[in-house]
Amino acid sequence: MRGTSRPWIAEEHQIASEVWSILVNSERSALIQKTTRQQKMLINELNHRVRNILTLIRSLSRQSRATAETIDDFVETLEARIEAVANAHSLAVERPDSYVSICTILSLEAEPHDRVEVLGPDAGLRPDVAPIFALVVHELMTNAAKYGALSNATGRVAIDLSPVGTGLKIQWRERGGPPVTAPKREGFGSSLLQNAVPNELRGTIDVDYRESGIVVEMTIPQDVLSGVRIVPGAQRLQAENIRPPSERPQEQTQQTRSRLRCLLVEDSFVISMDTMRIMNEVGLTSVQTVMNATEAMQAIDAERPDFAVLDVSLSGDETSLEVAKRLLELGVPFAFVTVTCPPRLPHS
Repeated sequence: MRGTSRPWIAEEHQIASEVWSILVNSERSALIQKTTRQQKMLINELNHRVRNILTLIRSLSRQSRATAETIDDFVETLEARIEAVANAHSLAVERPDSYVSICTILSLEAEPHDRVEVLGPDAGLRPDVAPIFALVVHELMTNAAKYGALSNATGRVAIDLSPVGTGLKIQWRERGGPPVTAPKREGFGSSLLQNAVPNELRGTIDVDYRESGIVVEMTIPQDVLSGVRIVPGAQRLQAENIRPPSERPQEQTQQTRSRLRCLLVEDSFVISMDTMRIMNEVGLTSVQTVMNATEAMQAIDAERPDFAVLDVSLSGDETSLEVAKRLLELGVPFAFVTVTCPPRLPHS
Protein backbone atom coordinates (compact mmCIF):
# COMPACT_ATOMS: atom_id res chain seq x y z
CA MET A 1 0.00 0.00 0.00
CA ARG A 2 1.66 3.20 -1.13
CA GLY A 3 1.27 6.45 0.79
CA THR A 4 0.59 4.86 4.19
CA SER A 5 4.11 4.97 5.61
CA ARG A 6 7.35 6.77 5.16
CA PRO A 7 9.38 5.65 2.14
CA TRP A 8 11.24 2.39 2.68
CA ILE A 9 15.00 2.37 2.69
CA ALA A 10 17.02 -0.21 0.75
CA GLU A 11 17.56 -2.40 3.84
CA GLU A 12 13.81 -2.54 4.51
CA HIS A 13 13.16 -3.47 0.86
CA GLN A 14 15.69 -6.30 1.24
CA ILE A 15 14.01 -7.56 4.42
CA ALA A 16 10.55 -7.45 2.77
CA SER A 17 11.89 -9.36 -0.24
CA GLU A 18 13.34 -12.07 1.99
CA VAL A 19 10.11 -12.36 4.02
CA TRP A 20 8.15 -12.62 0.75
CA SER A 21 10.42 -15.43 -0.46
CA ILE A 22 10.00 -17.31 2.82
CA LEU A 23 6.20 -17.03 2.61
CA VAL A 24 6.10 -18.15 -1.02
CA ASN A 25 8.40 -21.11 -0.34
CA SER A 26 6.38 -22.10 2.72
CA GLU A 27 3.15 -21.95 0.74
CA ARG A 28 4.68 -23.97 -2.08
CA SER A 29 6.00 -26.56 0.39
CA ALA A 30 2.60 -26.84 2.08
CA LEU A 31 0.91 -27.22 -1.31
CA ILE A 32 3.35 -29.95 -2.35
CA GLN A 33 2.77 -31.82 0.92
CA LYS A 34 -1.00 -31.53 0.55
CA THR A 35 -0.86 -32.69 -3.07
CA THR A 36 1.39 -35.60 -2.12
CA ARG A 37 -1.03 -36.67 0.62
CA GLN A 38 -3.96 -36.45 -1.76
CA GLN A 39 -2.12 -38.46 -4.42
CA LYS A 40 -1.23 -41.09 -1.85
CA MET A 41 -4.84 -41.30 -0.70
CA LEU A 42 -6.06 -41.63 -4.31
CA ILE A 43 -3.48 -44.32 -5.07
CA ASN A 44 -4.41 -46.25 -1.94
CA GLU A 45 -8.11 -45.99 -2.81
CA LEU A 46 -7.41 -47.09 -6.38
CA ASN A 47 -5.35 -50.04 -5.18
CA HIS A 48 -8.13 -51.00 -2.78
CA ARG A 49 -10.77 -50.90 -5.49
CA VAL A 50 -8.60 -52.77 -7.98
CA ARG A 51 -7.92 -55.51 -5.43
CA ASN A 52 -11.63 -55.73 -4.67
CA ILE A 53 -12.64 -56.05 -8.30
CA LEU A 54 -9.91 -58.61 -9.02
CA THR A 55 -11.00 -60.60 -5.98
CA LEU A 56 -14.60 -60.43 -7.18
CA ILE A 57 -13.64 -61.61 -10.66
CA ARG A 58 -11.54 -64.45 -9.24
CA SER A 59 -14.50 -65.50 -7.10
CA LEU A 60 -16.83 -65.34 -10.11
CA SER A 61 -14.39 -67.46 -12.07
CA ARG A 62 -14.24 -70.13 -9.39
CA GLN A 63 -17.98 -70.18 -8.85
CA SER A 64 -18.66 -70.35 -12.59
CA ARG A 65 -16.19 -73.21 -12.98
CA ALA A 66 -17.81 -75.15 -10.15
CA THR A 67 -21.22 -75.21 -11.87
CA ALA A 68 -20.20 -75.32 -15.54
CA GLU A 69 -20.62 -78.57 -17.47
CA THR A 70 -18.40 -77.62 -20.41
CA ILE A 71 -15.62 -75.15 -21.20
CA ASP A 72 -17.94 -73.18 -23.49
CA ASP A 73 -20.56 -73.02 -20.75
CA PHE A 74 -17.94 -71.78 -18.29
CA VAL A 75 -16.67 -69.06 -20.65
CA GLU A 76 -20.17 -67.87 -21.56
CA THR A 77 -21.32 -67.74 -17.93
CA LEU A 78 -18.19 -65.97 -16.70
CA GLU A 79 -18.23 -63.38 -19.49
CA ALA A 80 -21.89 -62.57 -18.84
CA ARG A 81 -21.29 -62.10 -15.10
CA ILE A 82 -18.24 -59.92 -15.67
CA GLU A 83 -20.19 -57.83 -18.18
CA ALA A 84 -22.96 -57.24 -15.64
CA VAL A 85 -20.41 -56.01 -13.09
CA ALA A 86 -18.58 -53.90 -15.70
CA ASN A 87 -21.80 -52.20 -16.80
CA ALA A 88 -22.55 -51.17 -13.23
CA HIS A 89 -19.00 -49.81 -12.81
CA SER A 90 -19.38 -47.79 -16.02
CA LEU A 91 -22.64 -46.29 -14.77
CA ALA A 92 -20.97 -45.33 -11.49
CA VAL A 93 -18.16 -43.54 -13.35
CA GLU A 94 -20.43 -41.77 -15.83
CA ARG A 95 -22.86 -40.36 -13.27
CA PRO A 96 -21.58 -37.03 -11.92
CA ASP A 97 -24.11 -37.03 -9.08
CA SER A 98 -22.51 -40.08 -7.45
CA TYR A 99 -25.36 -42.56 -7.63
CA VAL A 100 -26.41 -45.27 -10.05
CA SER A 101 -29.98 -45.56 -11.31
CA ILE A 102 -31.63 -48.84 -10.31
CA CYS A 103 -33.95 -48.63 -13.32
CA THR A 104 -30.95 -48.26 -15.64
CA ILE A 105 -29.35 -51.42 -14.23
CA LEU A 106 -32.64 -53.28 -14.64
CA SER A 107 -33.04 -51.96 -18.19
CA LEU A 108 -29.56 -53.10 -19.21
CA GLU A 109 -30.20 -56.61 -17.95
CA ALA A 110 -33.69 -56.72 -19.49
CA GLU A 111 -32.55 -55.45 -22.88
CA PRO A 112 -31.92 -58.89 -24.50
CA HIS A 113 -35.39 -60.11 -23.49
CA ASP A 114 -38.83 -59.25 -24.86
CA ARG A 115 -41.21 -59.89 -21.99
CA VAL A 116 -39.86 -57.90 -19.05
CA GLU A 117 -41.59 -54.88 -17.49
CA VAL A 118 -40.21 -52.58 -14.83
CA LEU A 119 -42.74 -50.37 -13.07
CA GLY A 120 -42.39 -47.89 -10.24
CA PRO A 121 -40.21 -45.01 -9.05
CA ASP A 122 -36.50 -44.96 -9.69
CA ALA A 123 -33.82 -44.60 -7.01
CA GLY A 124 -30.06 -44.28 -6.93
CA LEU A 125 -27.63 -46.81 -5.51
CA ARG A 126 -24.29 -45.96 -3.95
CA PRO A 127 -21.55 -46.69 -6.52
CA ASP A 128 -19.79 -49.18 -4.24
CA VAL A 129 -22.86 -51.47 -4.03
CA ALA A 130 -24.09 -51.04 -7.61
CA PRO A 131 -21.96 -53.91 -9.04
CA ILE A 132 -23.26 -56.49 -6.56
CA PHE A 133 -26.85 -55.36 -7.18
CA ALA A 134 -26.25 -55.70 -10.93
CA LEU A 135 -24.93 -59.21 -10.34
CA VAL A 136 -28.05 -60.12 -8.33
CA VAL A 137 -30.30 -58.87 -11.13
CA HIS A 138 -28.17 -60.69 -13.71
CA GLU A 139 -28.53 -64.01 -11.88
CA LEU A 140 -32.30 -63.57 -11.62
CA MET A 141 -32.56 -62.72 -15.32
CA THR A 142 -30.29 -65.61 -16.34
CA ASN A 143 -32.29 -68.08 -14.24
CA ALA A 144 -35.52 -66.82 -15.81
CA ALA A 145 -34.06 -67.24 -19.30
CA LYS A 146 -32.77 -70.75 -18.66
CA TYR A 147 -35.46 -72.28 -16.46
CA GLY A 148 -38.17 -69.72 -15.71
CA ALA A 149 -40.67 -67.44 -17.39
CA LEU A 150 -38.31 -66.33 -20.18
CA SER A 151 -37.45 -69.90 -21.20
CA ASN A 152 -40.62 -70.31 -23.27
CA ALA A 153 -42.64 -68.15 -25.65
CA THR A 154 -45.42 -67.10 -23.26
CA GLY A 155 -43.85 -66.29 -19.88
CA ARG A 156 -43.34 -62.78 -18.53
CA VAL A 157 -41.34 -61.09 -15.78
CA ALA A 158 -42.73 -58.13 -13.84
CA ILE A 159 -40.45 -56.05 -11.62
CA ASP A 160 -42.29 -53.66 -9.30
CA LEU A 161 -40.47 -50.92 -7.38
CA SER A 162 -42.19 -49.19 -4.49
CA PRO A 163 -41.10 -47.02 -1.55
CA VAL A 164 -41.22 -48.72 1.83
CA GLY A 165 -40.34 -46.69 4.90
CA THR A 166 -37.15 -44.85 4.00
CA GLY A 167 -35.99 -47.51 1.55
CA LEU A 168 -37.10 -49.28 -1.59
CA LYS A 169 -38.94 -52.56 -2.10
CA ILE A 170 -38.29 -54.56 -5.27
CA GLN A 171 -40.64 -57.41 -6.18
CA TRP A 172 -39.68 -59.83 -8.96
CA ARG A 173 -42.62 -61.90 -10.24
CA GLU A 174 -42.55 -64.53 -12.99
CA ARG A 175 -45.64 -65.97 -14.62
CA GLY A 176 -46.51 -68.02 -17.68
CA GLY A 177 -43.35 -70.11 -17.58
CA PRO A 178 -42.86 -73.82 -16.92
CA PRO A 179 -43.82 -75.19 -13.47
CA VAL A 180 -41.32 -74.19 -10.80
CA THR A 181 -39.78 -76.40 -8.15
CA ALA A 182 -37.28 -75.40 -5.49
CA PRO A 183 -33.68 -76.33 -6.43
CA LYS A 184 -32.34 -79.49 -4.84
CA ARG A 185 -28.93 -77.93 -4.28
CA GLU A 186 -27.82 -74.38 -3.70
CA GLY A 187 -25.92 -73.03 -6.69
CA PHE A 188 -24.07 -69.77 -7.13
CA GLY A 189 -27.22 -67.80 -8.00
CA SER A 190 -29.18 -68.98 -4.95
CA SER A 191 -26.21 -68.43 -2.66
CA LEU A 192 -25.69 -64.94 -4.08
CA LEU A 193 -29.30 -63.94 -3.48
CA GLN A 194 -29.37 -65.21 0.09
CA ASN A 195 -26.05 -63.65 1.09
CA ALA A 196 -25.35 -60.59 -1.07
CA VAL A 197 -28.60 -58.77 -0.33
CA PRO A 198 -28.36 -58.86 3.51
CA ASN A 199 -24.57 -58.55 3.68
CA GLU A 200 -23.59 -56.27 0.79
CA LEU A 201 -26.82 -54.32 0.28
CA ARG A 202 -27.81 -54.33 3.97
CA GLY A 203 -31.31 -55.36 2.94
CA THR A 204 -33.69 -58.30 3.23
CA ILE A 205 -34.75 -60.91 0.69
CA ASP A 206 -37.42 -63.58 0.46
CA VAL A 207 -37.50 -66.15 -2.37
CA ASP A 208 -40.73 -68.06 -2.95
CA TYR A 209 -40.56 -70.95 -5.45
CA ARG A 210 -44.21 -70.98 -6.42
CA GLU A 211 -45.29 -73.51 -9.01
CA SER A 212 -46.76 -70.72 -11.14
CA GLY A 213 -43.50 -68.79 -11.10
CA ILE A 214 -40.75 -67.65 -8.77
CA VAL A 215 -41.44 -64.56 -6.65
CA VAL A 216 -38.57 -62.63 -5.07
CA GLU A 217 -39.07 -59.73 -2.69
CA MET A 218 -36.12 -57.66 -1.55
CA THR A 219 -35.83 -54.41 0.34
CA ILE A 220 -32.95 -51.97 0.06
CA PRO A 221 -32.45 -49.53 2.94
CA GLN A 222 -31.98 -45.80 2.51
CA ASP A 223 -28.35 -45.86 3.66
CA VAL A 224 -27.25 -47.62 0.45
CA LEU A 225 -29.49 -45.45 -1.71
CA SER A 226 -27.01 -42.59 -1.45
CA GLY A 227 -29.61 -40.33 0.13
CA VAL A 228 -31.46 -39.95 -3.17
CA ARG A 229 -35.12 -39.12 -2.71
CA ILE A 230 -37.43 -41.67 -4.31
CA VAL A 231 -39.75 -39.76 -6.61
CA PRO A 232 -42.92 -41.48 -7.94
CA GLY A 233 -43.20 -41.27 -11.68
CA ALA A 234 -39.47 -41.21 -12.29
CA GLN A 235 -37.73 -43.05 -15.09
CA ARG A 236 -39.30 -46.43 -15.81
CA LEU A 237 -39.16 -49.11 -18.45
CA GLN A 238 -42.65 -50.11 -19.60
CA ALA A 239 -43.41 -53.46 -21.13
CA GLU A 240 -45.21 -51.83 -24.06
CA ASN A 241 -42.02 -49.97 -24.94
CA ILE A 242 -40.26 -53.26 -25.66
CA ARG A 243 -41.08 -54.36 -29.17
CA PRO A 244 -41.80 -58.07 -29.69
CA PRO A 245 -39.60 -59.94 -32.16
CA SER A 246 -42.25 -59.68 -34.89
CA GLU A 247 -42.01 -55.87 -34.84
CA ARG A 248 -38.22 -55.64 -34.77
CA PRO A 249 -36.21 -54.92 -37.91
CA GLN A 250 -35.44 -58.13 -39.76
CA GLU A 251 -31.99 -59.39 -38.92
CA GLN A 252 -29.45 -59.42 -41.68
CA THR A 253 -28.70 -62.80 -43.11
CA GLN A 254 -25.28 -64.38 -42.91
CA GLN A 255 -24.80 -63.80 -46.62
CA THR A 256 -25.67 -60.09 -46.32
CA ARG A 257 -23.25 -59.59 -43.45
CA SER A 258 -20.43 -61.23 -45.36
CA ARG A 259 -20.64 -58.45 -47.96
CA LEU A 260 -20.28 -55.63 -45.44
CA ARG A 261 -16.91 -53.92 -45.04
CA CYS A 262 -15.98 -53.02 -41.49
CA LEU A 263 -13.17 -50.77 -40.27
CA LEU A 264 -11.82 -51.65 -36.83
CA VAL A 265 -9.65 -49.02 -35.09
CA GLU A 266 -7.93 -50.67 -32.11
CA ASP A 267 -4.40 -50.11 -30.81
CA SER A 268 -4.22 -53.38 -28.86
CA PHE A 269 -3.39 -56.37 -31.03
CA VAL A 270 -4.88 -58.88 -28.58
CA ILE A 271 -8.16 -56.96 -28.28
CA SER A 272 -8.38 -56.47 -32.04
CA MET A 273 -7.93 -60.21 -32.59
CA ASP A 274 -10.70 -61.00 -30.10
CA THR A 275 -12.99 -58.39 -31.67
CA MET A 276 -12.35 -59.80 -35.14
CA ARG A 277 -13.17 -63.28 -33.85
CA ILE A 278 -16.53 -62.05 -32.54
CA MET A 279 -17.26 -60.31 -35.85
CA ASN A 280 -16.41 -63.42 -37.80
CA GLU A 281 -18.73 -65.48 -35.61
CA VAL A 282 -21.69 -63.29 -36.59
CA GLY A 283 -20.82 -63.45 -40.28
CA LEU A 284 -18.66 -60.36 -40.79
CA THR A 285 -15.74 -61.61 -42.82
CA SER A 286 -14.41 -58.37 -44.37
CA VAL A 287 -12.79 -56.55 -41.45
CA GLN A 288 -9.85 -54.16 -41.86
CA THR A 289 -7.88 -53.45 -38.69
CA VAL A 290 -5.77 -50.32 -38.12
CA MET A 291 -3.99 -49.20 -34.95
CA ASN A 292 -4.06 -45.39 -35.11
CA ALA A 293 -6.05 -42.45 -36.45
CA THR A 294 -3.70 -41.76 -39.37
CA GLU A 295 -4.03 -45.28 -40.72
CA ALA A 296 -7.80 -45.07 -40.19
CA MET A 297 -8.06 -41.87 -42.26
CA GLN A 298 -6.00 -43.46 -45.03
CA ALA A 299 -8.20 -46.57 -45.01
CA ILE A 300 -11.38 -44.46 -45.21
CA ASP A 301 -10.02 -42.40 -48.13
CA ALA A 302 -8.91 -45.54 -49.96
CA GLU A 303 -12.28 -47.29 -49.67
CA ARG A 304 -15.22 -46.12 -47.61
CA PRO A 305 -16.37 -48.80 -45.12
CA ASP A 306 -19.98 -49.76 -44.52
CA PHE A 307 -19.53 -49.21 -40.80
CA ALA A 308 -16.74 -48.88 -38.24
CA VAL A 309 -15.86 -49.90 -34.72
CA LEU A 310 -13.67 -47.35 -32.92
CA ASP A 311 -11.59 -47.61 -29.78
CA VAL A 312 -11.80 -44.12 -28.27
CA SER A 313 -8.44 -43.93 -26.48
CA LEU A 314 -5.48 -44.88 -28.65
CA SER A 315 -1.76 -45.04 -27.91
CA GLY A 316 0.19 -41.88 -27.19
CA ASP A 317 -2.76 -39.83 -25.88
CA GLU A 318 -4.37 -40.08 -29.32
CA THR A 319 -8.12 -40.54 -29.75
CA SER A 320 -10.35 -41.64 -32.59
CA LEU A 321 -12.44 -38.45 -32.38
CA GLU A 322 -11.27 -37.11 -35.75
CA VAL A 323 -12.00 -40.48 -37.34
CA ALA A 324 -15.53 -40.35 -35.90
CA LYS A 325 -16.04 -36.84 -37.28
CA ARG A 326 -14.88 -37.97 -40.71
CA LEU A 327 -17.29 -40.91 -40.62
CA LEU A 328 -20.11 -38.56 -39.60
CA GLU A 329 -19.34 -36.38 -42.61
CA LEU A 330 -19.52 -39.43 -44.90
CA GLY A 331 -22.67 -40.79 -43.29
CA VAL A 332 -20.94 -44.00 -42.21
CA PRO A 333 -22.38 -45.53 -39.01
CA PHE A 334 -19.91 -46.39 -36.26
CA ALA A 335 -19.78 -47.62 -32.67
CA PHE A 336 -17.44 -46.64 -29.87
CA VAL A 337 -15.89 -49.50 -27.91
CA THR A 338 -14.06 -48.31 -24.82
CA VAL A 339 -13.68 -48.74 -21.08
CA THR A 340 -13.88 -44.98 -20.55
CA CYS A 341 -16.50 -42.37 -21.39
CA PRO A 342 -16.39 -41.51 -25.12
CA PRO A 343 -15.80 -37.89 -26.09
CA ARG A 344 -18.75 -35.72 -27.04
CA LEU A 345 -19.45 -35.47 -30.74
CA PRO A 346 -21.28 -32.73 -32.60
CA HIS A 347 -24.89 -33.55 -33.42
CA SER A 348 -25.39 -35.07 -36.85
